[in-house]
Amino acid sequence: MKLAAVTASGTGRRGAGLGNEAVAWGKAMLAAEALDLRLLAPRWLMNRYRLGAQLGISPGAMLRAELVAGLSPSRELTENLYRETGQVDFGAAVSAARAAGRLDGARLLVTSGMWGGYASIARSRPGLRQSVLAAPGARELVASATDRSDVTVGLHVRRGDFGAVPPEPGTFNRSVPVSWFTGVVRSLTDLLPEASYVVCTDAAEGQLSELTEQSRVRVVRGRGVAAPVQELAVLASCDILVCSVSSFSMLAAFLSDRPYLWYAPQLTVVDGFATIWGMESAQQAPGSPTHQALALRDGHVRARGLPVAADGAVHVTEEVLATPVEGWDRRRDLLYYGAVPDRGAGDQGRWA
Repeated sequence: MKLAAVTASGTGRRGAGLGNEAVAWGKAMLAAEALDLRLLAPRWLMNRYRLGAQLGISPGAMLRAELVAGLSPSRELTENLYRETGQVDFGAAVSAARAAGRLDGARLLVTSGMWGGYASIARSRPGLRQSVLAAPGARELVASATDRSDVTVGLHVRRGDFGAVPPEPGTFNRSVPVSWFTGVVRSLTDLLPEASYVVCTDAAEGQLSELTEQSRVRVVRGRGVAAPVQELAVLASCDILVCSVSSFSMLAAFLSDRPYLWYAPQLTVVDGFATIWGMESAQQAPGSPTHQALALRDGHVRARGLPVAADGAVHVTEEVLATPVEGWDRRRDLLYYGAVPDRGAGDQGRWA
């Protein structure tokens, strides 16, 4: 029996938002390319956020994926199988797993989970970005949000059900203070006086007045069922992105490939370098992306993700915010399990 198709499994019984589901979807794209499989729609038919409708994926396409999954012998490339291959790129990992006979006896390959992160799906970025920009109304909102100046700064201010306590090292699902975003805007205004600022947020009107009262700052909201993906497209299309500590912000930064600013107190210091996931056991193993990043001691390699202290003061030059012609070195990209030099290693108040 030979593998013929691949689909991405949803997260949990009712699914999650695109920030969580996109990694498994990217894995499916890479597996289809690496193994020459038919790429089925993701299994999002019962997704509580209606991701299919947000992205313009028909219910019929998702139903077909569910039927194939229910009727065909399938194999899931689990995290353990992925780790066993010793590969970071998911396409290379699934190829190695098939060569070792670990996927024999199946017609359908299933991908799942956020493990492996963006480092594992780096090559899926163009496909995922195209899918987001093709969502109903996405390109129109991007055009209206980014047409007011040569430089557009996008800010994602996540509120929702996040806790009120600010993020600490290694913590997630906490709201970054509005004062931090305000401080960032004030700093960037001095550095880039002609830039415009667009805020994408789930906060209610009036909750962010400290931020929205700043000059050249406006809130941009999507419309209809595709509103979240429309706003994701806006953030991914900005010249500079100011992130919340959320999977939605991370996905926007992944899709953009432009500089992004990160709330520094959330980072974990490992061996004198700041990381997002450096505390994870998989990233402490020899050969892991973080392990490779920590081995890079060249101080001239520029970071794409820039830590910004709790006061929001951005201490960079305009040149640092420009995308290098040769591209970014992922070992200095926080999003890809990379690491950036800690400005105050050994000082617990380094960013306070």
